[in-house]
Amino acid sequence: MEFELAPMDATVRVLTLVALSLPVPLLATSLVVLPVIPLGIVTLLVGMDVIIWCWMRPSRFEVDAEALHVIFPWRTITIPRADIVRGRIVTRSEFRAEYGFGARIGAGGLWGGFGLLWTQKRMFMLYVSRVDRMLVVERHEGRWLLLTPDDLEACARALTGTSGSLTP
Repeated sequence: MEFELAPMDATVRVLTLVALSLPVPLLATSLVVLPVIPLGIVTLLVGMDVIIWCWMRPSRFEVDAEALHVIFPWRTITIPRADIVRGRIVTRSEFRAEYGFGARIGAGGLWGGFGLLWTQKRMFMLYVSRVDRMLVVERHEGRWLLLTPDDLEACARALTGTSGSLTP
């Protein structure tokens, strides 16, 4: 089964628009005042955007009989099915109540949050494009995952092998 990364929620959409608009005033300044420094900063920001889009932001998640595959434009992460305990849907408040506050290590604000999430109780691999409802993928070994596929319920069922509906 294949699941796209979920559409951004309002919070992530606003953060993304702000982050993507940062190069505009810098580029305008570079054309008028001092072309070298702002142009270098704009180039750096655009380069970071490309790296986030191609290396850190997954485009989709695939679940098959063998593994969960987190697919990026430039790479793939594969988690064997034997290592997956279950997929569980949580809301933002449920997640915070269970794991406490967290600190992101990686990219955040531009199309979502990607990288690692260090909470008071556990370290997660983080691949989310929204923060209202998320899928916690529990593992026997290694870091658990926090994902936002476009169909949370179907992805959770595919990972846990259940046919019933799951509620948050």
